[in-house]
Amino acid sequence: MKAVPLPPKVTSLLEKNAELIKLLDRFVSSQRSNSESISQINSGIATLQIESQTPLESQAQSESQAEVVSREENQVTLTDRTLKAIADFKQELKDAFEEGGEFWNGAVEQIWSFGPRRVGPNVLLNRIPGRHFSVWDPHMSGSDNEFLKLENSFTNGFQLATLSGPLCEEPMMGVCFVVLDWTLSTNSDQR
Repeated sequence: MKAVPLPPKVTSLLEKNAELIKLLDRFVSSQRSNSESISQINSGIATLQIESQTPLESQAQSESQAEVVSREENQVTLTDRTLKAIADFKQELKDAFEEGGEFWNGAVEQIWSFGPRRVGPNVLLNRIPGRHFSVWDPHMSGSDNEFLKLENSFTNGFQLATLSGPLCEEPMMGVCFVVLDWTLSTNSDQR
């Protein structure tokens, strides 16, 4: 793992789009908690497949100008407008990373988490060979159960580190933690 400063334009975009990131996090979290997928954001294009939509709930009305269509049994469905905004944000973020240089090529698809509080101006990047954890995808591929059991602990550690920071418990800003490798011991006692 290594820590590097984010390009300033990326940090600015993350700060500016905190509410959108929060909606994305709620949506992806709900998809991960429910085995059935309603939507997938892929390659900057958002598609929405909704079997049925319920009227806006009063709680959803207060959340980012009613960008949440429904909330049933921990299932969050987003409006077409919100999905388009997320796709546009993803493209802007991709462009900002590409302006930062060759190191950042492909970084958007490798974003594992934003932090602190899952919406902040810091990024955890996944560059682990053969493991796909991404904020854009509710389905984590290339991972066996052992890695999936520990994934939440890993991202929670990132959230705590960016919230408290290295000095005086001040939140971090504009920092990218890049995970280059993650191996589990084959000896269960060592795990």
